[in-house]
Amino acid sequence: MCHTAHEWVGVWRTCGDAMVLQVDNVDRRFGANVACSAVSLSVDAGEIVALLGENGAGKSTLLSIIAGFVVPERGTVSVDGVPLPAGDPAAALRAGIGTAFQHVSLAPELTVRESLELARIDVSQAAPHLRPTRSLDVRVADLSVPERQQVEFLKARMLARRVLLLDEPTSPLGEADVEPLLRDIRTVAASGTACVFVTHRLQEAMAVADRIVVMRRGHMVDQLVREDGDWPSGTREALLAAMFGDAFVTDHGAKDQAPPAARETVGDTIVISGNVGTAPLDISLEAGRVLAIAGIAGNGQGDIVDLLSGATATRIVVEHGTRTLEDAALHQWVERNVALVPEDRFREGGAVSMPLGETLVARDLAGGRLSRWGLVSRRRIRARAGEMIRGWEIQPADPTVPFGSLSGGNAQRVLLARALDPLPRLLVAAGPTNGLDHTSVEMVRRYLRAAADAGTAVVTIEYELDEALRHADLVSIVHGRRLSPPEAAARADRQRLQAMMVGGWSA
Repeated sequence: MCHTAHEWVGVWRTCGDAMVLQVDNVDRRFGANVACSAVSLSVDAGEIVALLGENGAGKSTLLSIIAGFVVPERGTVSVDGVPLPAGDPAAALRAGIGTAFQHVSLAPELTVRESLELARIDVSQAAPHLRPTRSLDVRVADLSVPERQQVEFLKARMLARRVLLLDEPTSPLGEADVEPLLRDIRTVAASGTACVFVTHRLQEAMAVADRIVVMRRGHMVDQLVREDGDWPSGTREALLAAMFGDAFVTDHGAKDQAPPAARETVGDTIVISGNVGTAPLDISLEAGRVLAIAGIAGNGQGDIVDLLSGATATRIVVEHGTRTLEDAALHQWVERNVALVPEDRFREGGAVSMPLGETLVARDLAGGRLSRWGLVSRRRIRARAGEMIRGWEIQPADPTVPFGSLSGGNAQRVLLARALDPLPRLLVAAGPTNGLDHTSVEMVRRYLRAAADAGTAVVTIEYELDEALRHADLVSIVHGRRLSPPEAAARADRQRLQAMMVGGWSA
């Protein structure tokens, strides 16, 4: 009989005899941090194993070890009974392992077609599996983050003859794009491929997986097996308890709560004008309020972020219309008053090789707050970085570690610290909770709300309407690069907004 919850100790495989992937007793540390400790995992042909755990639990490290990008200090990885050489991605590819990482590995200067050809994938075979909103000849740099993620998944799918590894493939996707991707995972598994699916979304794990395994602080701590098509009673609560202990939160990442009540304007209005595509657009923001812009990926979210962050703005009116800023005055105002938390943390938020401390203080450096008489003070940089690391509880608390080595939750904490300390007048946060575990999601939402309560105009780009309605004061829908008038989240009609996300609206 298959093992179920609380019978897991030392046994991390199913009862089938067609085992494809075997990870045996793998260890890996990064300094004092334990990423994987005595981790063993086996996956059968056609089986989908969902891997859950909070940020920093070791999930991505385990996938990197299997794919050959990280060398374990101990342990082995085998495919079809054949051990793979450690730290050899080419050997993993030859063994039929395809990997889609959370942080997209595509070269931005290449087209989608070139990216597939570079991986020696037959484009004619791959193209029918791509759900295109863009041409195969579009540059990766011109794709939205969700569109890049879809190409990353396609590339991994075509390479995965025996094993498919997916690291948070749904994290940047909206609800309309998630189910097609889950269907694709089922299709791949049905061909006999062993699939490992890392996610923070319990609903998705329970929808697609045959077995769910939980990691915590580098250890395998629990698993549940779907039996006769159903999960055991209490599965969701057992998984959350295994991930976080007793103090767990809801599946959406924040404690159940009603949408915030609509509030009166508490400060200045900011009207940003420019073009989105070829059409002019004015976006009016209110100090002290959170505006969520919700929409299906690929509807112009990137253009709106560029406008809001000043990159393509042509005019900004502030202070209840008493100041109009254009040209040089506009750019000076943006530099002093606008902060951005980008959607792609490691591609747009900072250089992966840059030290954590320097990444943290980049906004201070740009604002001249760490220089004296025009000279940058290294002592001030170290002191400021240390202060921010302590104040924002960033782990590891070492300013010299590369920014790219941080977990998703800690990387987002870095970007929030940089954007909110000191507080800007306008904060733009694109996909602020993508790929984060429940506690990190709650942390992000708490900081965004605190910024608004302190008088900052906060704008978030959301791909899930429920998230927008739960956490914002005002909600607008983006469709076809058009933006609907904002309306109070507390009184919004969810079904009508969903219809607008899919089909737009009349003027």
